[in-house]
Amino acid sequence: MKELSSSAQQVTNLIKASNRDLKEAAEDMQTIKIGIKAHGEDKFRYVAYIKLNGDWIEELPSTPPGENDIYWLRFKEMVNKIREERKEITNKAIEVAGSSISKVINPLTVSPIDVSQLIQSINDISRRSDG
Repeated sequence: MKELSSSAQQVTNLIKASNRDLKEAAEDMQTIKIGIKAHGEDKFRYVAYIKLNGDWIEELPSTPPGENDIYWLRFKEMVNKIREERKEITNKAIEVAGSSISKVINPLTVSPIDVSQLIQSINDISRRSDG
């Protein structure tokens, strides 16, 4: 019985670990990471995380980077490029959504000319039926 309990605990721990890993993987898939590090360094000098919901997180060193720091300049360039691309994607998504909505709404709208033509058609049909 003790072995069964131990096995059940191991399975439970494995499931918990899997769920945690899946949650972390899902978060990773929803985040773009921009990082700069020098050749041979293990740690990024500058890092930015852009989440799918629009949140930006930037990790910078405690001492401000130099004005001519090539890593800092490249990092800023990449971040600005991603921001511009994100803006373009957002604008395109809004444009596509607006176009899709107008395709659904336009057939449903009725102009005064359509109403008068409908009335005229009904009158024509009723005259034919009477005659």
